[in-house]
Order: sequence, then C-alpha cells, then structure tokens
Amino acid sequence: MKKTKYNDAILYYLQLEKVADIKTNVADARIGLMRSYKLTNQYPELKEYSSKVLFAEKTTPEIELEARYNLAKSSLMLNDTTIAMTEFSDLADKTRAEIGADARYQLA
Repeated sequence: MKKTKYNDAILYYLQLEKVADIKTNVADARIGLMRSYKLTNQYPELKEYSSKVLFAEKTTPEIELEARYNLAKSSLMLNDTTIAMTEFSDLADKTRAEIGADARYQLA
C-alpha cells in the first residue's frame, strides 16, 4: 500500500516537472522524484534525478548533500563504483553527520 502511494506521487511529480513554468516548482518536482525513487528502490531513476537535483541552480547545502548521498548509493546499487566512491569520498570530507559516517563506512 505504501509503495503504491509513492508510485502515485511519482506520477504527480512527473506531471509537475513537465508543466511547471517556475524554476522552483521544477526543482521541487525533481526533489520529490528523487525522494520517491529512493523510497521505492528505483535506482536508475534515483541516480538520474539525484544528478538533476545536484546540477540545478540554487540548491541548498542540505539538498546537495542529500542528492550526493543518493547518487552515491544508487551508483553503488547499479555497480557504478567509480561514481559511488567519488561521491562517498566527497561526502566523507564535507560532513560529520550520519551521511558522512555512512560515506566513511562505504569507503572503508
């Protein structure tokens, strides 16, 4: 049941991304898609939208860390270890929070 709601959310976020005229609405749709794909374990899509969020204008530092972490985890799940290790290394240097601790663990 829970996964179905995330799948419904994905459809709505995809529609918003297509029709939004305001950049903040596009960014919100992409962040929502990134989070929904993470929660439904859709790793190719998670990797795609994490990258889109990372390269968007005016991304907050918190969202950037979340997107980098999602990019690293999805890359790891897709056996793209080069990107995964690059992102984990960057995260390990940038933060001491939970994300940074997991990044250091993945690098060990």
